[in-house]
Amino acid sequence: MKITKAILSKKMAMLAGIPDYVAKKQVNQVFELLRECVLENEKVMISGLGTFELQTGNVVFLPSKKLKMAERSVENAVERSK
Repeated sequence: MKITKAILSKKMAMLAGIPDYVAKKQVNQVFELLRECVLENEKVMISGLGTFELQTGNVVFLPSKKLKMAERSVENAVERSK
């Protein structure tokens, strides 16, 4: 399933008990801040998710060890279910 900013906003609104338009604005602000920081050649590290950084003009995402382990766990579960 593809998760869009709109889906993230709706989930955030439900979990936080805030209006959809407030959650949408907050999600957009987080992504805009992330983009600005990376384009200023700063590393943005989000614990449990990974690091965003600029490498030779391209934004690169480096997943955290925790995320890689979770991905492997899901892949193994899928393999076992076949």
